[in-house]
Amino acid sequence: MKILFRVRKQKNICKDNDARFVALTPTDDAESVEHYINALTYALGKDSINNIALTGPYGSGKTSIIKTFEKNHNYKLLNISLASFKEDSGDGETDGKAQNIMIERSILQQMLYGADANKLPYSRFKRISTPELPLIKSLLVVFWVVAAAYIYLIKAQFLSMEVFNESFWSSIFLISFVLGIPAVLASDIHKSSFGMSLKKISFKNAEIETGDVPETSILNRHLDEIIYFFQATKYDVVVIEDLDRFGSPEIFVKLREINKLINDNKKIKDKIKSFFSKTGGNIKFLYALKDDMFDNKNRAKFFDFIIPVVPIINTSNSLDKMLERLNGEPFAEKIDQQFLREVSLYIDDLRLIHNIFNEFTRLFNVSCG
Repeated sequence: MKILFRVRKQKNICKDNDARFVALTPTDDAESVEHYINALTYALGKDSINNIALTGPYGSGKTSIIKTFEKNHNYKLLNISLASFKEDSGDGETDGKAQNIMIERSILQQMLYGADANKLPYSRFKRISTPELPLIKSLLVVFWVVAAAYIYLIKAQFLSMEVFNESFWSSIFLISFVLGIPAVLASDIHKSSFGMSLKKISFKNAEIETGDVPETSILNRHLDEIIYFFQATKYDVVVIEDLDRFGSPEIFVKLREINKLINDNKKIKDKIKSFFSKTGGNIKFLYALKDDMFDNKNRAKFFDFIIPVVPIINTSNSLDKMLERLNGEPFAEKIDQQFLREVSLYIDDLRLIHNIFNEFTRLFNVSCG
């Protein structure tokens, strides 16, 4: 009986321990970030502040601050992530240009392809658009064919206006329906034509060729697409993360110029104001960066407002975080406290602590059988 009780107790411990896993992803419920949220709210509400930097080392919680802010405030955020762990090859100017092209292409793709295709009908970048209510549209087309055939059969009455004397409103509705469907189709064809570009026409020996002038910058080449994107969508804050991993300050200059061109567009400013945006009628760019991306002089040059983030964990308090994580674990009594003190001197990343304890939890569950 005692053996059976111990087995059941052990199984209950293992079952409860499954809930002890912690995700390594950023959270939207970060603690002790009120002062960062207040600073972000101030910066986004100022008309003169358009480029904001949230600076801090890797693992300091910048993304969690942004997600918590987004969850608790009425802003429409466009998130662009350029996470890359590729080290700088240092092969010279050619690699630098290729890297900038790759960065710009990624920014443009995440910006344009992240929005619904139906919201950007005049974009030259065509995406697969899922038809809405296809069965109803098919039925409308069938009814249109029937209605058009009916009008054709009694065309003499329509031409002589006799049908209007018998049923005026029914005739008006029928004619409006028959003429309305082609109008909708013509509108769709007109929208689709904006995505077409003429490249070459050949008449035997004669050729006509048109095309854009090659640009070294993808963002400059498609600047009209970017401006149209903000005209057609309701985003008022663009969040750009991990751009510092590439070590390319030139891209910040280009993004700052693009931000100015966007905010100088009257149609965008009027649209944002009509939505009662809290950003003062401007599109804000919010960058999540590491501290040493720029020196002190260039930091103030590139950004209008800088919010430094203090890491929530370092070598001085990592032991407290590990003990907090260890609290309630069934294997806590098996961990030597002195061992934790020695290890804590080499751990300054909260995600690493969560990962270690996730591994302990997994191994403990395996030992439970």
